[in-house]
Amino acid sequence: MKGKCKMCIENLKKNLRYLRKKHGFSQPFIAELLHKKSYTTIQKWEEGNNEPSFKDVFVLAKMYGVNIDDFVKVDLQARDAGLLDDDASAANAYLFDQEKDLISDFRKLNEEGQE
Repeated sequence: MKGKCKMCIENLKKNLRYLRKKHGFSQPFIAELLHKKSYTTIQKWEEGNNEPSFKDVFVLAKMYGVNIDDFVKVDLQARDAGLLDDDASAANAYLFDQEKDLISDFRKLNEEGQE
């Protein structure tokens, strides 16, 4: 985890579980949707033992209707419960130019390149 934002990883794992349950989806359903061999892949993401690829985060964020930046940087359950102020949420939604470029480049890749 060297060089990675520990809070981002913590938010991501919490948000993966929170959004899945909020929408009434099972781990096997998400695994099938993302073409994973087993639901244990999803389980490991939610436990923080493994991390999903950017492509998987992108697909899930789009499916759940959340900003990718929020998916990683905001505790969405706390935000939905009104425990975060609007300024904190807005600050976390800001995309830096490099992040915008990265997302733009990712969208130009074919499926194999995205993987």
